[in-house]
Amino acid sequence: MKLAAAAPCRLVHNLAEFVTGLRAESVCADLNALFPGRYVDDNAQALLRSTGGSHGKFWSSQVSPGHENARRLRIYGGKVSLKYSREQPDQLRWSPLGEPPRILARGVGQMSPAAAQATGIPAGHPEGCLDAFAQLNRNIAEQVAAMIEGKTPDSATLLVPIFENGIRGIAFVAAGVESRHRGSMWVVPEV
Repeated sequence: MKLAAAAPCRLVHNLAEFVTGLRAESVCADLNALFPGRYVDDNAQALLRSTGGSHGKFWSSQVSPGHENARRLRIYGGKVSLKYSREQPDQLRWSPLGEPPRILARGVGQMSPAAAQATGIPAGHPEGCLDAFAQLNRNIAEQVAAMIEGKTPDSATLLVPIFENGIRGIAFVAAGVESRHRGSMWVVPEV
């Protein structure tokens, strides 16, 4: 059986659920290997149905020359839209309905306590992927230390993936693979 390129699909799924707070309830996927003889699917397109009636779509590819790790997230709501691009990781485009778009920059202006805690270096100095993993490890270590000491962990350290996020991501990928095998029919992830 061919397997989907799971890491990019799982990351997109986890990122979208974390940012929106919505849960993917079903998926309709088209997965394929773009080169003959490939064992692993390297291109995935999916439609999502989420809690509250929201819909989404994503495209994840391991074969998009010139766009390596070019993760992007766009969220469109009735009153505001957000746009994030990993190619400009220190910026978030925030566009309220009827107002000019704003660029929110990391480390500049007012930030939530969790965002301030996750910012390790001053604005103007790019933080990268390795910094993000270091931050996750730091937050988890602080939670463990607080637990050992019988204290409540700082709420800013709680924004880390938990076991359930991993299980949901794996179930999402499995549902995408099943959708492909069923002719791109809608499939509900089994968690």
